[in-house]
Amino acid sequence: LRLHFVQDCFYRRPKAFAFFSLYTPEFTTDALTYTAAELYQALFGEALQEITYDAGLAGLSAGVAGDYRGLTLSVSGFDERLPELLRLVSSRIRNFPIEK
Repeated sequence: LRLHFVQDCFYRRPKAFAFFSLYTPEFTTDALTYTAAELYQALFGEALQEITYDAGLAGLSAGVAGDYRGLTLSVSGFDERLPELLRLVSSRIRNFPIEK
């Protein structure tokens, strides 16, 4: 967990950035697993853009990135609404349906 804080100089609103790294050795067990993990990350990233669109208009953002170590989930924006965004994103990552 990494947390960064920056005071907004223009509007005087505090901003925060939080990064959550989910490490797993399972991503590199074989090529099929790695490809499936990359596909999951891409699909979830696309879905994340859809569910956080309104939050983006309010100055909040969320993202997911994957590499050989696992997934990294990031949220940023004005700190008073950040916990709500984090709850939304974390509930979606746990219950993300993969459809054909």
